Amino acid sequence: MDCYSDSDWAGDSETRHSTSGYAIFLGNDLVSWRSHRQPTVALSSTEAEYMSMCDCAQQILWIKSLFQECHLSLQHFVMFGDNKGAIHIAQNPVMEGRSKHIDIKYYFLHECIERQTFMLDYVPTDQQKADMMTKNLTWQKFQDNRSRLNLLEFKS
Repeated sequence: MDCYSDSDWAGDSETRHSTSGYAIFLGNDLVSWRSHRQPTVALSSTEAEYMSMCDCAQQILWIKSLFQECHLSLQHFVMFGDNKGAIHIAQNPVMEGRSKHIDIKYYFLHECIERQTFMLDYVPTDQQKADMMTKNLTWQKFQDNRSRLNLLEFKS
């Protein structure tokens, strides 16, 4: 399973809350997706991305649990993110001056990686499949992203 997690940063001009989004694929098929406003204001783009990865991790755990209840096994999960800072913090949760402000509850992401629940990897922004879940895109970028999600154009 491939999972793509993304976030804008302070995209809501009134509240400065960020938007999280993820897209989860089973093979080439999109099986789970979400876009929502984050509950707290992120103090950096890295924190906003980290919070989005945390949301995606929760959904991965739920999907794994669902498959286990059906006596099916999903072994290979990879979560892709486009923020190297957030990936670094998730893989190496050392409290540094620049990351101290990130809420401790989000450190469960590191525990998931440590337990090998899934792997975390970098994807360039132009290949980020969850991009349209978090921000307005130009028409061409929207069409490209929709195509990467394997969504068909609706024609009436």
